[in-house]
Amino acid sequence: MIRIVTLLAGLACLAVLPETAQAQDKGYALSAQIQPSRATGGEARQNAQDGSNLRYIEILTIVRRRYPQGDVLDGDLIQGSNPYYEVRVRQANGQLTIVDVDARTGRILRERRG
Repeated sequence: MIRIVTLLAGLACLAVLPETAQAQDKGYALSAQIQPSRATGGEARQNAQDGSNLRYIEILTIVRRRYPQGDVLDGDLIQGSNPYYEVRVRQANGQLTIVDVDARTGRILRERRG
């Protein structure tokens, strides 16, 4: 029984591959290709050094002022036409909050539960 289910799942995956390739050949963008990219540490550092973005430590200071009782877990620079930092904070009550901060101005763009 398990072999049959595994075989059917494998065949279903193979059936989707040609359609994906055809969509790419026709120039259709797939959702994974149009997502903004996350910067590496070196890219984020370079953007801060050339003055186009605030440094990560400055962003953390802004978020810590907003959530003084919370613990900053981590953050990522999301690149694109309007780069922003996505910072995850564990609040004192245990709730996870994701804070988006404009990488150029430090303005908090949005806050959402994680």
